[in-house]
Amino acid sequence: MDLLTILTIIQAISVVILALVGLIWIKPGDGLTKFGWVMLISGALVYISTSVIKEKETRRVEKELHKRIDGLFKTIANQVMEAPKEVSPPPRPEPTGQVQITSPLDKSQVHERTFIEGTVSDPQAKVWVILHPLELSDYWVQPAVTVRKDGTWRVNAYLGRPGNIDVGKQFELMVIAKPEEPLKEGDVLMSWPEAQAKSQVIEVTRQ
Repeated sequence: MDLLTILTIIQAISVVILALVGLIWIKPGDGLTKFGWVMLISGALVYISTSVIKEKETRRVEKELHKRIDGLFKTIANQVMEAPKEVSPPPRPEPTGQVQITSPLDKSQVHERTFIEGTVSDPQAKVWVILHPLELSDYWVQPAVTVRKDGTWRVNAYLGRPGNIDVGKQFELMVIAKPEEPLKEGDVLMSWPEAQAKSQVIEVTRQ
């Protein structure tokens, strides 16, 4: 059992204690008994202290998760950027208009870590950014995208390897929504995945 689960259980117990204060230790017309006050203060202190610890632990877990994801993507970047040349690249899919990339712009210069932003007509749709190093055979699924209620989305993508080794190289980017086959972040594919909604394909250059 991890620390967050233990803290959640302790918080639930403190809530029960606070509820019991109202049900058992309040005398009509007299207010709280001494024992009721003890239980009230104890329950409140436990709830507040566990909330603070839980928040810190959540931040620590999220930081560790991001660190692991970053390490994973940097490892996969080496595989993607060393893929064989693409002999006969598949045609670019036609955009459907239901999902779009708004940033970066086509033909723009980008850094190794670049925010890809856009919109999707269905905020409930699962959205994925696909990266294709131009002239190479691999198509790389980027980190999971979080879609806001207004249909806008944003993700920090990996365009090649760290350092200067991929400076000047060109990449294609496309966003899909509602893929026909399940995808997960870090997947390396042999072509653009099929999906119900597809964005325009933009081309960027690593700087």
